[in-house]
Amino acid sequence: MTKAGDVIENPVSGERVTFLATAADTGGRLVRAEVVIRGHGFVTGRIEHAHARQSERFELREGHVTFRVDGVERRVGPGEIVNVPPPHRHMFWNAEDEPATMILEVEPALNFETILETAFGLARDGKTNKDGVPSDPLQLAVLAASADGVYGNALQRAIVPALAFVGRLAGRRERYVRYSGPE
Repeated sequence: MTKAGDVIENPVSGERVTFLATAADTGGRLVRAEVVIRGHGFVTGRIEHAHARQSERFELREGHVTFRVDGVERRVGPGEIVNVPPPHRHMFWNAEDEPATMILEVEPALNFETILETAFGLARDGKTNKDGVPSDPLQLAVLAASADGVYGNALQRAIVPALAFVGRLAGRRERYVRYSGPE
């Protein structure tokens, strides 16, 4: 179980997350974390995504991050805030040489911590592609189906739940003890 002060890193995307307040700390209301993105790092997956119920708030502390929200790009610097309510499509990356630091709040927490722990753990174990996406399609489907995601098109909305079902039968999980510790 994630605790305030825990740090996880994704060697593929260049993200380091330090949890400041967890779902357990806030009664599930939110997750608050410091996120550092190395120079030329990116959000895991390097793809636009959306959340059905979760809002995200990014407050830049150091460096610059480029956000794309609903197709509109904006370079954000220290002191600026980006709010992404559901279900707006978004992604972000650090186009600069220097690292960028921001405070992220995700509300409600849902299983956000577990999804990050699993995605980052798979990257550390070499089980993702160059964008940090699980290379096993069944594992990807299980993670996608368990996240608060909005799939892009009708085909994805039909296929992901079916593949996740097969993935779970084949032993894929959204949470692994080796990444998240005991419950």
